[in-house]
Amino acid sequence: MTSDERKGPWDTKALPCRMLGYADNYTRAYNILNVTTGRVIVRENCIFNIADITESSELIEEDRTIDRDDIEEYESMLNETDGEKDVSDTDSNIDEDEELDYIKTDPFEPEGAPVFYDTITSGHSLHYTSWTNEIVRLLNVTALALPPNPKNVAEAMVTEYADQWYTAITGEVTNFRNHHTFEGAEQKGYGMKTKLILYYKYDNDYNIKCKARIVVCGYLQRKGIDYHETYSPTTTNSIVFLLLSIAGLKNCHVATFDVSAAFLEGRADTIMFAWLPADIEADNVSRRVKIVGNWYGSKQAGKIRNEHLDKILCTLGFTRCDDMPCLYSWTDSSDWMFITVHVDDGMLLCSNAMLVDSLMSAMMQHLQKVVATPSIRLYLGMDVTRSQDGRFFEISQERYIKTKYEDYTTHYVTPMLTTINLREAEANPANHSLLPDTGTLRYVADRTRPDILVALGETSTGGATAPSDLHVSTIERTKHYLNTTRALSIIMGGTTPVKLFGYCDAAYITKGNCKSRLGSCLFLNEESGAVSSISRNDTTVSHSSTESEIKAIDMIIREIVY
Repeated sequence: MTSDERKGPWDTKALPCRMLGYADNYTRAYNILNVTTGRVIVRENCIFNIADITESSELIEEDRTIDRDDIEEYESMLNETDGEKDVSDTDSNIDEDEELDYIKTDPFEPEGAPVFYDTITSGHSLHYTSWTNEIVRLLNVTALALPPNPKNVAEAMVTEYADQWYTAITGEVTNFRNHHTFEGAEQKGYGMKTKLILYYKYDNDYNIKCKARIVVCGYLQRKGIDYHETYSPTTTNSIVFLLLSIAGLKNCHVATFDVSAAFLEGRADTIMFAWLPADIEADNVSRRVKIVGNWYGSKQAGKIRNEHLDKILCTLGFTRCDDMPCLYSWTDSSDWMFITVHVDDGMLLCSNAMLVDSLMSAMMQHLQKVVATPSIRLYLGMDVTRSQDGRFFEISQERYIKTKYEDYTTHYVTPMLTTINLREAEANPANHSLLPDTGTLRYVADRTRPDILVALGETSTGGATAPSDLHVSTIERTKHYLNTTRALSIIMGGTTPVKLFGYCDAAYITKGNCKSRLGSCLFLNEESGAVSSISRNDTTVSHSSTESEIKAIDMIIREIVY
């Protein structure tokens, strides 16, 4: 708020506004909307209150019914041009009353595209609904909460998403028939039970999506008769972080792709029978079928799917990494690609954006359907935001943490007290197992929040059965800490050269469970977060603190070699 905008000398010097995005033609400045006046201006000194973001998003939704001139004003500004300015230069500081005259378009976007151009669509739209959706996305607010999953078809058909459920269920049945997953069989004899699973999920734009899956109950399979080997590799967070770091350092193109009905690709390797769910049949009668293709839920489904995809990628000229079986590379005289695959979700790095379409076209020759997204926003449950210059990736799980722990609002500086030793705490049979809690927290800790690894590791030690009261209070404290700091994220990428380095440490423990805790973190360059973070109990008891430190050094050396 400038002196001209204030009515008196004692008026507040700040006003709540909405952030529209970075001002591309300035450094360290933002395009902001003054809600009161409806003016879009550039300001350098902005303070962002994370706690108010959700409320702001609700106000944006309320504005849908209001006819506002500032939207048209903002849109008209997108087409105007002016020279670039640098806020950091004192001789060319922004006049405090200056309105935004020009927003520089991204050099990688189509000619004349606005700053909010959505690369997923074939064009761009400046209508009000799209504008508010982009604001919500840029503010990184919490997406619409997922509704409770319906238990059956009848329950799904009475929800507001009935049309989507009908499309999802019929689409799933069609997928099974198109993949020739089963064929007719005699209507008597042994057959595994199947279920129709219905659940909500987010798509890459955080829209609610209805998913239907016909799953065979693999626990009814007989080893040596219905299945043999079950091994299937999955990608690791280290690979994902490594690729994102490379993408930032090289400022190369990143895309994601999804193989529709991936588990239906491939053929069954044994003779099996199953009874279909009755509610997918018009007469509501369960029928026995012979399984001839791959099927969700069977013990060997992952192995068959992985072998099928590996065969396709190798046919297309990709080389599989021996030590990281979910990582593939391809190169010719001028271009290159890296791919990591986790079940049906893939992430692709390439030197040329046109390679994405070429790869998808080639894969469609072997698969029923592959959908590519020419950007990365959500991958393996992690929210990914790329900086405007393409050099950095911000990775967090803020939405997931809020969904799980939004009721834990007490602020703590650390996830656990540093003055306690949980290994000396006495077990309390009255307390329930902490395994459900540690499993959920582990999902976050192993991805974007390594700051809770030690606390989680210590509560896991002795927390599986009859945890002590101290274990319970510590796990509760960790939840509070995680929720009140859920905006924290890991940054990958940078502009400095690759220089692999790391740190390690060990806690020599002599009371209770005396196995030392070993920790390490490994970095790819000096500007980004750790691509690998480890905190775990030693497998043997150390005789001295020196021995435990040597074990920690050995652990990080193994990680470096890997």
